Amino acid sequence: MIVRRLQTIALAFVLAVMVLAGCTQDGSPPSINYEHGEFWSVTVEKPRFHEEEQCGQDPAVKLVVISTDVPSSAYYVELQPNATREDADRIASCLRRFLESGTLTVAGPSEW
Repeated sequence: MIVRRLQTIALAFVLAVMVLAGCTQDGSPPSINYEHGEFWSVTVEKPRFHEEEQCGQDPAVKLVVISTDVPSSAYYVELQPNATREDADRIASCLRRFLESGTLTVAGPSEW
């Protein structure tokens, strides 16, 4: 009887922690991180979009790759060879508008 009661209390505690952890998201889009790369690209790790994004239609985009796992673990955008930092920032800002969560990173040949 006591063991069953302790199991119930432990389960209730775990569920409460999980609910509270889910409530800690402030709803703001992720910040943009920058790193050095050979060419301009934008990557989102563990992307969660609140609606379908249209950022891949930008003329600066060369290639878009989305992981096939569900939920998706990666979203990758490679920019055209003549792309600039402004192009990469524009794509990152576009993605940021559609993201609920994820780690957004811009990589390029510029020094930060």
